[in-house]
Amino acid sequence: MRATADICLFADDVTYVDDYKDIIVNAFKKKPEADMILFNVPSTNSERPTYRISSEHRVRLYNCLRYGAVNIAVKTENKAEKYLFFSTFWWWCQI
Repeated sequence: MRATADICLFADDVTYVDDYKDIIVNAFKKKPEADMILFNVPSTNSERPTYRISSEHRVRLYNCLRYGAVNIAVKTENKAEKYLFFSTFWWWCQI
């Protein structure tokens, strides 16, 4: 709702590679039909590693839970027309 950029990322204690902006922008240029693309983002916590994406494939309902929010890059131009919104109240689900 409040995003002003063309692409949004979700981050929480994340360390990106130096050229992450170019990697993400080029991925959307390569796949212009994609509204959302997942990327490998290594975990900074060795006790909770992130799932490693090894090939390009479409994410479906049966395999979507293996990816964390930090892996997601989403085009903001399409989220309103697809009725996709995110809660700004993340504190309620923290344990």
